[in-house]
Amino acid sequence: MIAERTIRLFLNPMADFLPKPVHVQCWPILLEFCKLISETKGKTDSLYISCRRTLGSLLEAPRAFCGGGDGGYSSRIQNLVVELFPFVKELAETTAEGLSSETILPIELNEFSSFLMGMRRAVREWMDGGSPIPKSLLYNSSHPSYEGWIFSLHFIFLELLGKVDDCLKKVESFLTGKGPVQSDARWAGWSHILVVLTNVHSFSKIYEGAPELLHAVLVNRRSSVNALIRRAKKNENLRWLLKHRDVVDFESRRSLVIMLFPEGKDDYEHLHEMLIDRSQLLAESYEYIGRVDAHTLHGGLFMEFKNEEATGPGVLREWFCLVCRAIFNPQNVLFLPCPNDRRRFFPNPGESFPV
Repeated sequence: MIAERTIRLFLNPMADFLPKPVHVQCWPILLEFCKLISETKGKTDSLYISCRRTLGSLLEAPRAFCGGGDGGYSSRIQNLVVELFPFVKELAETTAEGLSSETILPIELNEFSSFLMGMRRAVREWMDGGSPIPKSLLYNSSHPSYEGWIFSLHFIFLELLGKVDDCLKKVESFLTGKGPVQSDARWAGWSHILVVLTNVHSFSKIYEGAPELLHAVLVNRRSSVNALIRRAKKNENLRWLLKHRDVVDFESRRSLVIMLFPEGKDDYEHLHEMLIDRSQLLAESYEYIGRVDAHTLHGGLFMEFKNEEATGPGVLREWFCLVCRAIFNPQNVLFLPCPNDRRRFFPNPGESFPV
C-alpha cells in the first residue's frame, strides 16, 4: 500500500511537492513503474493503466526528453524508442480491436495519440534531423542503422491503416444503400473513425512513403471521409484533412474551417458601444472601429442607430450587412473588382478611407 501511494504521488503531483516542470522530467521513473507493474500485476491492473496514461501525457511535453550533444545521447534516444515501442503496439492493438467492435473509448485514443507523439519525437531525434525513416532501412536488415523495431512499427502502421480502410468501406456501403438502414446511433458509433485516422496520419510521418499510402486510402474512400467530416463534432486536430484537396469536398472543407473558429461567447464584461447615424454609416463606423485599441474589440459590440429604439443582435447583424454593402459600394470606390473575376475585389490604390 505504501508503494502504491508513493507511485500515485507521481501521477497526481501537488504543485508544492512536484512542480509541473519537474514532473515532466519524471517520465523515466514512470516508464520504470509501468514495466514493473505490468510484469507483476499485468497490463489490466488499474495502477498500470494510470501510470501508462500519465506517462503518455508527459511524453507530449515539448521538452520531455530533449538532451544535449554528448556521445551517449544517441544511444539513450535509441533505447527510448525501443522502450516506447511496446506501449505503441499495445495501444495500437486496442485501437484496432475497438475499430472492429466500434467500442473505442476517447481516453484510449487520446493516450494512443500521446504515445505516437512521443515516438515521433524520439524517432526524429534518432534520425538526427527530423526526416522520416527511409525505405532503405525498412527491409534491409544488413544496414548498419537497422533496428528490429523499425520493421515491426511499420507493420503496425500498415495493419492499423488496413483496419481504418475496412471501417471506411463499411461506411461506404451504408452510403450506397447496400448496408443496414442508417441511423443516428450508427453514425455515433463511427464518430471515432476520424480520430483514429488522425492518429494514423501522425503515424505516417514516421516513415518515408507512408503518407502516400494513407493518401491512397483517403482518395479511394473519399465519399466516406466526407460523410464523416460533415457529421463530426468540433475537433481542431482534423485540420490536416484540409491539405487533401482532392479528397475533401467544399461542404466538408467548410465544416473543417468552422471547427477552427473559437466558440462564441455572449457574456462579455465590457461592450464596445456604438451610436451610428444611418446617413453617415461608413464614416461614423470607421470612427468607432478604426481608432480604438484592438484589445477593446475583443469583447462584444453594442450597436444602436441614432433616433431609433431598437437594440440587440438583430440591429448588430443589420449594421454588419450595411457596412459590408457600403464598403463594396461602387460609389465609394474603396475596392475595385478584379478584371477577370467580378466576384473578387482588391483595395483601390488611389483612394483613402472616408473620414
